[in-house]
Amino acid sequence: MRVLIWHGWLLEGSGSNVYTARLAEVLASQGHDVLLLCQEGHPERYPWIDAWGAVGPGGVSIETSGGASSSAGRS
Repeated sequence: MRVLIWHGWLLEGSGSNVYTARLAEVLASQGHDVLLLCQEGHPERYPWIDAWGAVGPGGVSIETSGGASSSAGRS
């Protein structure tokens, strides 16, 4: 299943930040394709995130880390 999670903040700290990060991680580990839209400035800190992007004046840039397990979904 494809899942979009739109969270307007970071992925660490407390409350909805931690909940959102954990939810996305669990869904991806169950094989779902998760698109998590948030303001996280350091997505490379999360081993379950396999790609991330940024939007700027020059358009969209996408980076990949390859950190997620091959048996997992995408996140």
